[in-house]
Amino acid sequence: MHPRAARVAPLAIWLAAVAACLWILLARTSVTADLTAFLPRAATPAQELLMGQLRDGVASRLVLIALEGADAPALAASSRTLARRLRDSGAFGYVANGESTAARKDRDVLFAHRYVLSPAVTPERFTEQGLRAALERTLERLASPLGPLARSTLAADPTGETTAALARHLERHPPRLREGVWFDAAGGRALLAAETRTPGYDLDAQAAALAAIESAFTAARAGPQVRIVTSGPPVFAVAARAAIEADAWRLAALAGGGVALILLLAYRRVALVGFGVLPVATGMLAGISAVSLGFDIVHGITLGFGATLIGEAADYSTYLLASRARSETLAATAQRVWPTLRLAVLTTVFGSLAMLASSFAGLAQLGLLLFVGALAAGLVTRHVLPALAPQRWAADAPPGCLSPARSPPPRTSPDAQRRSCRSRSPLPSRSSACGTRRSGRTTSPP
Repeated sequence: MHPRAARVAPLAIWLAAVAACLWILLARTSVTADLTAFLPRAATPAQELLMGQLRDGVASRLVLIALEGADAPALAASSRTLARRLRDSGAFGYVANGESTAARKDRDVLFAHRYVLSPAVTPERFTEQGLRAALERTLERLASPLGPLARSTLAADPTGETTAALARHLERHPPRLREGVWFDAAGGRALLAAETRTPGYDLDAQAAALAAIESAFTAARAGPQVRIVTSGPPVFAVAARAAIEADAWRLAALAGGGVALILLLAYRRVALVGFGVLPVATGMLAGISAVSLGFDIVHGITLGFGATLIGEAADYSTYLLASRARSETLAATAQRVWPTLRLAVLTTVFGSLAMLASSFAGLAQLGLLLFVGALAAGLVTRHVLPALAPQRWAADAPPGCLSPARSPPPRTSPDAQRRSCRSRSPLPSRSSACGTRRSGRTTSPP
């Protein structure tokens, strides 16, 4: 192959691969913080239900809101306005604060699912004797405080399953009503509950919902003294992600700066520091793209641990540059050290297969990222870095404090070495300047 083509071809393939990975990263890569990716696959229907609830259950999407800092009328007015604004925002599927309008919607849902929620539904319930007993209890409820509800549903629900389900709910002591809305037992806080529409693991959407709550509260509060307090899994998850991201960026900046400083002290050339980063950056980009294609989503923990593990690819370029001898091109060095470098790459690649075969989706993502990333970093070190290196480097000594590699002395046979010693010795004796070994000891000329 022509020398120019030998340099251009690896660069062209590398640029095309980087462009494809960037397109995948920008067009279809979605990062998630769903911790269920690091849980084992569900083996039973009960476990599958639990996994689904952890990912997208009501508890994972429920935000509890408390308004405080003012008297009861001001808090109640703020609660009603805030609830109305949250319902109108479209970000919440359910908003409750104890108002009667919300209670009517709850009763409609309860009525639609009465046979599922009622504790009295059994096979014997719909026998002749069971229906007679249920109708007698319904007639008794007409004279109780639940009479208006039983009278409105008597034709569609003669057995009273709606009332039975509601009675079971009322046994759980709901919050007390004051000024027409929920308050805590002390009467100092107005209470609301809001359920977001988006899945609990979609932290970007949960953060947007929390921002919508803050915006609606700013416009809804009856006075500057009214304060808002929020709690619930979405609040905890968003706050935890913000803290983790801040720590990760700070530690990454410190670690990256330290590595760059060490490389700069060793190489004493900024261009060579960029050479050391290039295999790592390419490997990370290729690994993320592979995970995005294989799993559709990329977990944030995978990115964090993957960046740490694939950081060893920085050693590939360091070994290549440190092995360059004086007046040797980087391409010649790469060809000479490739067997050793290839062994280091393959050790990492095959070591990642254990994680790739894991039943945990998060570990499988990590294994795929490490597998593809280490392989890409090794190929970039072998083919791309020599193609990017200027030809003038062949005339320069290895940079910085990297010692130039010395070529080994030519090998000669023992007879040739003895003849050379005799030719340099002034005496014909075998005990020349080269010395001879007899009876296990070495003699030297006088």
